[in-house]
Amino acid sequence: MSGKGEAMSTITLDDGDVLNTAHVVKLTKLRNGEYKFLMTDGSIATGRTNEPESKIWPIVPAAAGYRGIITDVIDREHFFEERAVIGWRICPGGNYALLEGRSTEEGYAAIQEPNGLVTDCDGNRFCNIQAFKAAVADEDAAFLKAAA
Repeated sequence: MSGKGEAMSTITLDDGDVLNTAHVVKLTKLRNGEYKFLMTDGSIATGRTNEPESKIWPIVPAAAGYRGIITDVIDREHFFEERAVIGWRICPGGNYALLEGRSTEEGYAAIQEPNGLVTDCDGNRFCNIQAFKAAVADEDAAFLKAAA
């Protein structure tokens, strides 16, 4: 054996236990803030740790040109921010964009592809960013009208 191979990813729990992520079958966040890990041998490990998901689900680099679109409403005024997608987290439920300069816990409303097409988080597709912004404005107007 050459000694060269894929790097092993680990999770360190607050009690000092170290888990090999290749042996984690399932993880659950408990109400008390701890995580419960079901291991391949059937054992269970529990403890506190920081963002174990980031160690379990791989990240692949993003091709140039993808943009994450963040939306926010402040005092009934809509703001849009665009950030470069720097990677994709590959998860059982789908692939999630990691945006430049943002925490992985903060969401985004849509992804713009290099060709200009925009797909929102519900899977709706728009021909460009302007069409997406118009749809968001229309949806907000309908929501405000219904709330009045």
